[in-house]
Amino acid sequence: MSAQTNRSVPPTISRKTALALCIALPSIGYSLPTLAQDTRKALEEVLVTAQKREQRVFDVPFSVSAMSGKEIAERGISNLMDAQYAISSLTLSETAPGQQRAQLRGTGTAGGATGLATVGFYLDEVPLVAGVGGAGPDVRLLDMARVEVLRGPQPTLYGESSMGGTVRYITADPALDEFSGQVGGSYGTIADGSESYRVDGMLNIPLIENELGVRVAAAEEQVGGWIDLQNTGEEDVNEASFTTLRVKALWTPTDRLTLSLMGMTQEQSQDYQNFGDKDTRSTATGFPTLNDQDYDLGNLIASYDFDSFTVFGTVGYLKREGNTAFDLTDFGVPFFEAPPPAGFGLPPGLITSVGLTQDSVNETWSQEYRISSTWDRALNYTVGFYQRSVEIESGGMTVTAPVSIQDLLGFDPFAAGPSSQESDAYAVFGDVRYTFNDAWELTVGVRYYEDERKLNAALAPQREATFDTVNPSVNLAWTPTDDSKYYFNAGKGFRSGGFNNLIPGFDIPESFDPEEFYSYEIGTKQEWLEGMLSFEAAAFYNQWDDIQAPSPAGAVPFYTNAGAASGPGVDLSLSAMLSEEFSLSATYGWTDMEYDENSGDRQKGDPLDLVTKQTFSTSLAWARTLDSGLDLSARLDYQYTDGFSLTLRSPPFNQQESADERNLVNLRLGGAYQHYALYVFANNLLDDDGTIYPIIGSNVEPVLSMPRTIGVEMRLSF
Repeated sequence: MSAQTNRSVPPTISRKTALALCIALPSIGYSLPTLAQDTRKALEEVLVTAQKREQRVFDVPFSVSAMSGKEIAERGISNLMDAQYAISSLTLSETAPGQQRAQLRGTGTAGGATGLATVGFYLDEVPLVAGVGGAGPDVRLLDMARVEVLRGPQPTLYGESSMGGTVRYITADPALDEFSGQVGGSYGTIADGSESYRVDGMLNIPLIENELGVRVAAAEEQVGGWIDLQNTGEEDVNEASFTTLRVKALWTPTDRLTLSLMGMTQEQSQDYQNFGDKDTRSTATGFPTLNDQDYDLGNLIASYDFDSFTVFGTVGYLKREGNTAFDLTDFGVPFFEAPPPAGFGLPPGLITSVGLTQDSVNETWSQEYRISSTWDRALNYTVGFYQRSVEIESGGMTVTAPVSIQDLLGFDPFAAGPSSQESDAYAVFGDVRYTFNDAWELTVGVRYYEDERKLNAALAPQREATFDTVNPSVNLAWTPTDDSKYYFNAGKGFRSGGFNNLIPGFDIPESFDPEEFYSYEIGTKQEWLEGMLSFEAAAFYNQWDDIQAPSPAGAVPFYTNAGAASGPGVDLSLSAMLSEEFSLSATYGWTDMEYDENSGDRQKGDPLDLVTKQTFSTSLAWARTLDSGLDLSARLDYQYTDGFSLTLRSPPFNQQESADERNLVNLRLGGAYQHYALYVFANNLLDDDGTIYPIIGSNVEPVLSMPRTIGVEMRLSF
């Protein structure tokens, strides 16, 4: 197996320099010249509901990014992976679509592949990863109103799985005043690969004007492949397909009552995941690493506005069916042949190939009810109740040739047989906001959370455990002027405990305990030149205790609470209208989380798994309307990340491997006339071939990034 490798050290800024930037840059606004005095357009103002009430991004007293539906369309992106580095301190890692794990502000999942999520994901009000394995769905950005990214723990209003922050996908509501629609399609060719295409459409129908409407959105997408099979010569085997349908109804029978009902289904299919050799863009696997994911989701939302408070309720449902497979030959054969206790001591040549198939069905029901005051006075409040039930049926099989390993050993060493899991959780929460005067506001919140978990697994008795926590938060905001805000934010995040698979012959603890995560943040938001220039900066410090980490005791994986990690970070963003035609935006994120002590398979100074230290992005957009009514536009996007590392010191492994740094350049040109639009695009223009997941453990090939894709997009609106 691979020996420990040395990682290249990316360029970084010092902690003092980062903190100095946060303090010094806001003061520039007071001395700026009248840049673009003749500019008549201000920056796009995006309204968000990060605090469960509608606000401008500027008015939210913590670090939040919002990507509007307009920006999503202008970037031409189909999922968050395509724009992740444009959101500071966010990294999404995956082996294939539907296998995403998010890291935000240093909260990387130890081991890279096991445990609950450390970042919360929601589609409207439906939690997507709460109480289940950390891999999240591949949400296609079809007819979205916006995507909100809330940085730092969100203990009061979001709770579980929101240690590093929360990502919210907000779908577009039906417009109740006019009939409208859009159809579009795109076609592209992938360097060293096959063709991609997408056909999508949206239809907005007011059934009762200004009272009842429905919105239907659908898409069929084929993502071309670019990885070939070495053993057969078959080409482009990693192509993937997506079919998405969403229907949303909105009813406002009175000015006070609003009802919304949304249903969505998505089917995803892929025969081979994106493992391969980046020099040849081919894979040596002989075992199909399929990746099929199907989702059904529903969400009912109701709100009623009383004179002094608003009552809100939501019920959500998510069913996720997954079928995946992995090639474990290079790891499994030596493991079976190794003498005990490192392996099973089988004769050489008895097993020559090893694969692992995994199937799961996950059903989640959630509901939340809250009351928020609407007093025109200094004191306001929000109180609420949250309940969530998860049932997971999963199974798998280790497939070996030419002899069945189950016949040899009498059990399955990797899949450990079928299992069922249950998680029943509830939370009560509330916050109080006190406005001292026009400038100062204090918000204090708390959430009590309890999770009762059960596991029934083959070859093991039923296990039950209850985990609970009290998570406080405090926020102090100072708004000295209408275009200047400063804040302090502190909160405690939480990730529930869980169970290990018990394997005969191995001394494995039955369960592992919850973690605790504390974060402290100071920041500022500035708007200058009558809304034509905005700047945000935040500096934070995280302390993570009782981290759930892989055990070093043997090759059969299990988890314990091992050690602690801490470190600072910085988020910066800048947006500017340079003139009536040109706009510029830039972001920078820096995180320096590392382990504080030796424990488990971690050493003091190790970085957090899957966490990139630096991200940077910049975008330059141009738009002009000709006298003929033709709207011309061009956009150039650059995104950078210095990669991340994974550490695995459980015998027989002794590795610290890195994913590559990446430099992505995207170009988009086009025009729109009346109801028609045509664009040409080049994604990953420079054909950066950096890997996005390293060789580690049983993965003997890295995960490859999408090569350069050049194509055309057409739209018709009515």
